[in-house]
Amino acid sequence: MDPLREHGTDLASLHDHALAALGEAENDRSPSTLRAALELTEELLESSSDDAEAHYLRGFALYLSWTTGFALRREAMAEFRHTLDRDPGHPWARFHVIELCYSAGMHEEAIGHFGGMSESWFAERDLVWRYLLAWEYAVAAKIALRRFDEVWDELPRLVDRYVELEDSDDILEAPARLLAQWRRLPPDHEFGEYLAGQLRRFVPGGWLKPDDLIVVPDRTGLSHAFLPAAQVSGDAVLPGHSTLHQPAQQQRHQ
Repeated sequence: MDPLREHGTDLASLHDHALAALGEAENDRSPSTLRAALELTEELLESSSDDAEAHYLRGFALYLSWTTGFALRREAMAEFRHTLDRDPGHPWARFHVIELCYSAGMHEEAIGHFGGMSESWFAERDLVWRYLLAWEYAVAAKIALRRFDEVWDELPRLVDRYVELEDSDDILEAPARLLAQWRRLPPDHEFGEYLAGQLRRFVPGGWLKPDDLIVVPDRTGLSHAFLPAAQVSGDAVLPGHSTLHQPAQQQRHQ
């Protein structure tokens, strides 16, 4: 039984209303729907402050608001951490903590949280692509930390998993974090050349286009690797990462 439902009909009803509001906000991230989700999850948390799921739902409402531009990353991360304090095995809280840590430049913590991910849990629910996405965050974090020796062996195994799914209907996002890290490396960097070779393996499956891997000098003569971070796509969390209902729409190039 859902722990929230053990506390009575009123709390169970509040939980259902909060869940419905989150589903609506996930599909329509307008100020009004986000406000309703924030208000209901706040009320739910006030009524059940020790419950891991209440903290998760509150964190997810804050996370949805953050993806639309509100400065709520710290608050969302705090709620997901509260969830994990109460339920260390909560898969979605850990998934979102990895996203948020990576986006905040907290790469060591993102890597550490990936170590607590359970691939089998996602595989049993036909959501293995979520696990692979979290793995991509962790590998990209290691590249950001210049832990190239580790990535040299790990990256081909991650790409192999993508390649295995080329002909499947699984929803997989483009490896935007890896691409962004490649663009930040000098064009003649030994690991950069190796990373480009691995990224080319994503092209046949439609996750990347050949043009994505062309280094185009800017007017100063510098490559994309030296562009400001704001001009290099891939670090921001993409909207549509449903952890309540159906997965996000496929991001491959058709």
